[in-house]
Amino acid sequence: MSTIFQTSDLARQSKRVVEAASQGEAIIRDKNGTPLVMTQESTLRNLQEYHTWSIRLARLRALVASDSEANIRQWGELAWLHIFDKDDLRTFIDEAESQLLLSSAMGDYTAFDELIEEWKATASQLEDPLRRSLLLSQDFNEHDFVEAKRPEPQQEGEMN
Repeated sequence: MSTIFQTSDLARQSKRVVEAASQGEAIIRDKNGTPLVMTQESTLRNLQEYHTWSIRLARLRALVASDSEANIRQWGELAWLHIFDKDDLRTFIDEAESQLLLSSAMGDYTAFDELIEEWKATASQLEDPLRRSLLLSQDFNEHDFVEAKRPEPQQEGEMN
C-alpha cells in the first residue's frame, strides 16, 4: 500500500517517508500536485527490465506474424535472432515471455538472463555454415551423439 506525502514531509518526516519507500513506495505530491514515487532501486530496475523486454518481445511477435521480410533495423536489439526460422522464433518468444513473467514476479532476472545467453549461444553456432548443417541435419539420431568425458590427468613420464 502506498502512503501519500507532501514535499514538506521530506523535511519534517524524512524517516517516515524513507520507511514507506523501503516497504514498497512513498508517493510525494509536489507543489503542483504531481505525484512522484519513491521506491527501492531494485523495484525500479525490475520494472525497467520488464518494460524493456516486453517491448522487444512484442516487436518480435509482430515481425514473426508479418508476411514481409524484416530488415535489420526492424530487428533492433534482437538482430542476433535473425538466424532462426519462424517456428524457432515462436518458441523463443514463448520461453522468454514465461521466464520474464516469473523473473519479474521473483524480482530476480538470473534465470531470464541465462535463457537469453543460451539462445544467443545457439544463434552464434547457427551462424557458422558447417555447424548449422550439423546441428540441423536430419541424417543424425540421438544415438550418434555421446557425452564427452573429461580427460584424465596424465602422470609424469606417461605418454598417450
